[in-house]
Amino acid sequence: MINCLKYRNIAQKYTIDMNNKVLSFVALVLLTVSCNKMSNNTQVNELKNDDEKASYAFGVNLSNRVLEFEKNLPLEDSLNQDQVKKGISDVFDSSKEISKSEFFGMQIGLQIQEFLRANKMEDKIDKNILIQGIFDKVNKGELLMEESEIPEFLDGYVRPLMEKAQKENQEAVNKRREKESKENQEESTKFLEENKKKQGVKVTDSGLQYEVIKEGDGTTKVEQDDVVSVKFNGTLVDGTVFDSTDKMKEGKVDFPVANVIPGWQEGIKLMTKGAKYKFYIPSELAYGEQGGGVAIGPNQVLIFEVELLDVKDKEPQVQLNANGQPAVPAE
Repeated sequence: MINCLKYRNIAQKYTIDMNNKVLSFVALVLLTVSCNKMSNNTQVNELKNDDEKASYAFGVNLSNRVLEFEKNLPLEDSLNQDQVKKGISDVFDSSKEISKSEFFGMQIGLQIQEFLRANKMEDKIDKNILIQGIFDKVNKGELLMEESEIPEFLDGYVRPLMEKAQKENQEAVNKRREKESKENQEESTKFLEENKKKQGVKVTDSGLQYEVIKEGDGTTKVEQDDVVSVKFNGTLVDGTVFDSTDKMKEGKVDFPVANVIPGWQEGIKLMTKGAKYKFYIPSELAYGEQGGGVAIGPNQVLIFEVELLDVKDKEPQVQLNANGQPAVPAE
């Protein structure tokens, strides 16, 4: 069995032009080679079942990529077919120098292995039959399948396997998400219960917690349809910073109050110009069970330190006509 993992760091040392010398994702969909399923390196004269047909068909499709690679090699180089086969079969020996041809074979092997694992197809494809399909076409030999029938066959073969793998992968993601959601909810509840007992922390009817770091001018208040200019730093309970105006070029940001999460809308309206508050926003006033992209998980409390720099004039409401264009005032 080939050790499929030990070559990854070595592969990162090399770069190949994506347009000419490595497989696109579309090509990968039509290619599979197994690290686990090995047959004797002998030619076959008959394809006995759909797995063998798929192995061969994938190889025939890959042959065009091999020919394209050879076309783009420098004039002093040539495609060594034995080395390409060796690269696919064994990836390569990390202790020695390798040729472009062998590295190309290694690229095929590594990338297809990732495709196989993602789609749970490791045990379906015979590597050696796939390689035979490549070089039967490259060397203009007699093919064991009608080439015109290959696209339709592959679509029927691959599609249900991919759909099954995608379903299983999604179920696994949902299970992890449910576990994460439950753990975050427990952590958030515990944090908010303890935090509201701290000196200076106030709690609104909605559950928003806040503390005053510095009061503002006491007169310039915020309303729902205002645009505010603020500095802020947003963290999770564990202190991880997920967003901050410190990362922005201008060091501040302007936004309409109505366009932010409910916890922000409520909290910012407690402030006046020049104030600096700290908000502890429960998940139900933030991003809830859905979370906020990669940085914010489901049911997470968000902590914001906010300085209200300015409350800007309300943007005038523009009346639109029936065509959705700004209406022209009657003279």
